[in-house]
Amino acid sequence: MKDIRHFIDLLTSRTPEQFIEHLTKEPVIQSEKDVLQSFRNFSLTDPVINALLYYMFFMDRQADWNKLSKIAQYFSEENIQTAAEALDTMIKLQQYEKQLDDE
Repeated sequence: MKDIRHFIDLLTSRTPEQFIEHLTKEPVIQSEKDVLQSFRNFSLTDPVINALLYYMFFMDRQADWNKLSKIAQYFSEENIQTAAEALDTMIKLQQYEKQLDDE
């Protein structure tokens, strides 16, 4: 439980640019800035954007932009405001996709 709280704190305490730099150990490049701007166009909070970045980097590296923008739109429509809410939703999405694959 302590690890989860630490992770949520990490998602909450950094800007998306800082979070990318933390993950990659490299400065943010233009294509990453473009992705961040696209997420910001959905009026998402920084913690929710960071959760989406985590999803992109670790949960579904094969996710295409169409899928990511649908998730961002859903977060916006459902007024998802926190990293915890976003992560919970993405975990449920991943479980649902796994069930579909198993059928």
